[in-house]
Amino acid sequence: MHNIQEYYYISEDEYHRLYEKGELITRRVRQFGFFYGIKPKTIIDILEKGNHVLLETNLRGLEQLKECFNNIISIFVAPPSITELKKRIEKRKRENNQEANSRLNLAKKILFDFKKDMVTYCLTNEDLEISIKTINSIINQEKLKLDNESLDN
Repeated sequence: MHNIQEYYYISEDEYHRLYEKGELITRRVRQFGFFYGIKPKTIIDILEKGNHVLLETNLRGLEQLKECFNNIISIFVAPPSITELKKRIEKRKRENNQEANSRLNLAKKILFDFKKDMVTYCLTNEDLEISIKTINSIINQEKLKLDNESLDN
């Protein structure tokens, strides 16, 4: 069973309340006008039901997840180039020019700071369909590893 939930939106007050109580994996960083975080309990509840969790996050979020969980498999998806990324951002027309430039500048910083040893896998997204197939292959491979590990115990 696949349950896809892109985001749960809560008020900023609720976010700060959860943050202060230590109920979020986050360091209270605002990005593109929003605070992001996830409740560790949400992940634990899914795992306890025997399911896997797939999250989209940035490198800072990945570091925070690794502080809470020891079995993180990470896939860094990079654009083929900054020029191509700029074209993609402009093509989808979801942001105004200022927001698009902010996203592009953030991507430049991330790519500059990125080191391959930060993640389990690194993928250059040349073609979306191929990238999706590659990610699905990685997920299936990792599930097989987990299944084999459980047979060894």
